[in-house]
Amino acid sequence: MQLADLSCTVSWAQTKIFIGGGLSQSSFASGTATQKPFDKTSSSGLISGLANVQIEKSVFKSYTVFTGLGFNSARAHISRTGFSSTDERDITIDYLMIPIGISRKIFTTKAGIGWCSLAGYAAYAISGIEKGVYTYLNNSPSIIYNKVQIRSNNPDQSSPTVVVPFDFGLQAEVGFDINRFRICTKYLWGLKGVMANPDLYSSQYFNRTFTIALNYQCL
Repeated sequence: MQLADLSCTVSWAQTKIFIGGGLSQSSFASGTATQKPFDKTSSSGLISGLANVQIEKSVFKSYTVFTGLGFNSARAHISRTGFSSTDERDITIDYLMIPIGISRKIFTTKAGIGWCSLAGYAAYAISGIEKGVYTYLNNSPSIIYNKVQIRSNNPDQSSPTVVVPFDFGLQAEVGFDINRFRICTKYLWGLKGVMANPDLYSSQYFNRTFTIALNYQCL
């Protein structure tokens, strides 16, 4: 019993801090369409960057709890074709993100340790930009270049894009630790609609992000 208690005390003392960055491919998955029968919308993912700091602590045998702070740019191309117009936009939304989750070691080799994790996350939009081209009937195309507005509501505004401040969802991750380096892939599944004015695109959208990152254990 004394040995078990000592082992538990030691595991709680094992705190690690990782810093790193990588690349992500984001897309805005389409949700419920609004009532515009002549409109056709689609979205596709774009490449962006990310940076993060993660703090983790061993709690029992193969399990670790973690949290941290990340910066992630969600980027997507959205295309809308209406009865008399076309709208093509690349939208970038910069988020600060906090995950809280648990990971589990799944195998150990001479080279390193493989693991997987599941977490919930909360994110806050701090800035954004959109650029593209809008064409009405046979008129000359208009250039779109706006700062994305961040507000909780204003659903009737037609332009520029308005996004809600908060996002939340789930993330699943797998990785491999080699000495003090960590290679990992992560998928984020947003559960809250991104747009405060979804009528602009005849649909609501949700964040979906796949990332590949390299981290370094600094503590």
